[in-house]
Amino acid sequence: MIPGRKTLPKDRTADLDMVPLMNLFTVLVPVLLLAAVFANITVLELEIPPAGSGESGIDVAPEASALNLVVVVAEAGVTVGGSGGFLPTILREDGPIDRGALASLLASVRREHPEETRVTVAAESGISYEEVVAIMDVCREGGFAEIALSALHEPGETGAGGPR
Repeated sequence: MIPGRKTLPKDRTADLDMVPLMNLFTVLVPVLLLAAVFANITVLELEIPPAGSGESGIDVAPEASALNLVVVVAEAGVTVGGSGGFLPTILREDGPIDRGALASLLASVRREHPEETRVTVAAESGISYEEVVAIMDVCREGGFAEIALSALHEPGETGAGGPR
């Protein structure tokens, strides 16, 4: 027996005090519910580029009827091109790319090829994530539902982004 400590008689048991735990839950539940409201989740359906579209598949010829539409996002600007050639480049002017100009270029492609729904967005490594997502949004709003994402590499870089 510990000195100064009272013991309960053998026929009595101690009651658990649940008030502190209930106070914790009373505070915790509203905080978690409020935090859930501010969490925004966005789902982007992406596809990897088809086999044979990279350096290892250079000798594989794409389908003759496919447009192979590509939106190239670089530090200098955005270029839209495909198997028929490239459209004029939208140059960057001290800020983000002009989304309206890109939308009009994609609309002109859409008028000429209304059946086309695939586009590949190829971005340089220095382009911000937010800008790539904004370009993808413009593509999706332009009627191109199947969006593939690709990275552009400098001639001296390996696939992992590091120098050779």
